[in-house]
Amino acid sequence: TYFENGSKQCDVLVYYQSPNNYRVELTNQIANEKQIMIKNNKGVFIILPSINKTIKITSDWPESTNQPYLLHSLAKDIVNGKDIITNNVDGNTTIELNTKLFDNTEPIKEKIVFDYKTKLPKDIYIYRSITKLFNHISIKNIEQNSRLNSELFVVDNTITSSRLDYIDSPIEFDRSITYPTFCPTNTKLYQEIVLGSEVDKKAVMKFNGDYSFTLIQCFIEEFDSLKTEYFEGDIYTMAGNFVLLANNTLKFYTNGVEYTLASSNVSFEELMMIGES
Repeated sequence: TYFENGSKQCDVLVYYQSPNNYRVELTNQIANEKQIMIKNNKGVFIILPSINKTIKITSDWPESTNQPYLLHSLAKDIVNGKDIITNNVDGNTTIELNTKLFDNTEPIKEKIVFDYKTKLPKDIYIYRSITKLFNHISIKNIEQNSRLNSELFVVDNTITSSRLDYIDSPIEFDRSITYPTFCPTNTKLYQEIVLGSEVDKKAVMKFNGDYSFTLIQCFIEEFDSLKTEYFEGDIYTMAGNFVLLANNTLKFYTNGVEYTLASSNVSFEELMMIGES
């Protein structure tokens, strides 16, 4: 993922078992912090093993948002894409099309590169504008017709197994209050309140100007017992994190910090850009 002031890389591992079992693992390469999402016949769940937390989500994911790391989503983009352009470059087939991150957002440009020999996608590029790249997915391997163990899609088993990596070697979070490097035009920080200690610090920042939004950051320690949260909305992936979106609010967890962004007049696209920064 490419930001206003840099980029961030993560590993994505996807399992799919017909008809409706999905497992997506995101791993932050720097912190070795993993986040796991499972969809099965009981719903959609996000597992945060580093802090011993799960989130049960009421959502129609993956239908509700663009998920370029899913073959199902790529196929839907191609079928429903607008102004499709096909080229053959260096022996590979490239398809360019217009799609949307969410149903109610402005179109974005997506370029899919298919390997000449395997006929499978190997690179996906997503642009916010004609030339502004903000996401590149490089596909290292696709295994077809694999016999997946159904235990991969059982939430309780995944919680238990994923916690083993952190029980003996918990992550020492290197945390600090951070500030977005991107803000909408003529919008600046005008109020900041910081409470608590280095363990449970909480910062509330209010930005005002042509647009207004609130950013809340809460330090979170690893919970002694499993903590479960319930959420209704959409799910998006951003720089190695699952992002929860609902009612002009987005929330995500990374490096032991819970981030919440909310606004009544900033679009989802710009809220995402603020969060990315």
